[in-house]
Amino acid sequence: MNIKKLILRQLTKKGTIKVADVVEITGFSRAYINRFFQELRDEGKVLLLGKANRAQYALIKSAKAAKKTLLTARRILKNKDLSE
Repeated sequence: MNIKKLILRQLTKKGTIKVADVVEITGFSRAYINRFFQELRDEGKVLLLGKANRAQYALIKSAKAAKKTLLTARRILKNKDLSE
């Protein structure tokens, strides 16, 4: 089984993919699958978006579109002049 080809095929089909998705498909360990993702990153074929449990990979061609779907707006609200 060629893991790199499987990863690239899944990326073209879905747009973004997590390591857990490939682990589920193949049954291999996370560490083993991460090696293939690292090689693809070094070759310039995929881009890592996010960190830790939110990490996703996207093809370099579709990275801009993938980033748009991952971006979220966060607002910190501050209470002013509250009295109890």
